[in-house]
Amino acid sequence: ENSKLSNNSIMSLVLDKRGTLWVATYLGGLFTYTPERGARQFLDQKSLETDKTYNLAYSPEDDVIYVGTHGNGFAMIDAKQEKVTKTWHDDEYRWISYLSTDSSGLLWIGTYNGAMAYDRRADKLTPYEIEKDKSIRVNSIYESKDGNIWIGTGEGLICIDRVSKEQVMFTESDGLSSNSVSSILEDNDGHLWISTLNGLSRLHLETRTFKNFYQYDGLQENE
Repeated sequence: ENSKLSNNSIMSLVLDKRGTLWVATYLGGLFTYTPERGARQFLDQKSLETDKTYNLAYSPEDDVIYVGTHGNGFAMIDAKQEKVTKTWHDDEYRWISYLSTDSSGLLWIGTYNGAMAYDRRADKLTPYEIEKDKSIRVNSIYESKDGNIWIGTGEGLICIDRVSKEQVMFTESDGLSSNSVSSILEDNDGHLWISTLNGLSRLHLETRTFKNFYQYDGLQENE
């Protein structure tokens, strides 16, 4: 109420190379913020066709903001011009749960029905079938230093080999602390850290073995 923000549900933030902070709200649409002018509504908000902006990603090389929405797919924004340049959705992939860009410039898109990769230069969208005959909600996507893609879902952790295209799923039966994976991050020692709804898992990438940590190990909570 002390600013021009029309909604207090802040879902995602990214900073562009001009120092403009982009703010996704759940029911108020997209905003930009600079210390000089404060918060203001995104100038081309109507082109997003929804106020339920859920996640953001930024490509500094292309100066493009990617916006994921709940119910209307994703959009691309020219950050300098503050103008929507492309929108995309269909009935199966309208609900975007996660966005991230990898080292090659691909946009990885998590949805309530699986994962996709978007190549802006080729204007090509590639769905990744994680399990046939079953849609999996994607919570997070991460590119490890070896170039592989790791996908956190409600059914387990999935590794996609970028060269062979092989997919491997890790679940509780493999040592993962919970099949409900929230977030993924790699450290400098060859480990992948996986936060879940029941504990924190550390995966040794060479041996593919897990070590789990819980509240009694010092975490503030298991979730």
